Amino acid sequence: MRARKWVWAAAPIVTLLGVWEALARTQVLDPLFFPPPSVLAATTVEALRDGSLARHVAATLRRLAPGFWSDRSPAWPAAC
Repeated sequence: MRARKWVWAAAPIVTLLGVWEALARTQVLDPLFFPPPSVLAATTVEALRDGSLARHVAATLRRLAPGFWSDRSPAWPAAC
């Protein structure tokens, strides 16, 4: 019974990914803006293996943190 729940829960996601893949491969969707999910998955795996994903995430967080904290600090006294 649980297997059926998983199938029904996953069906819309699998369908969406399949339609997206087909539309991107047939150039109905511009692959520059909507690359096929298979290409995204392969690129993600490659970036995880060579460590570039972790470096890029760390660099992004280093850039976001100062802005986040500078915006949040003035609001803290008002929240107390």
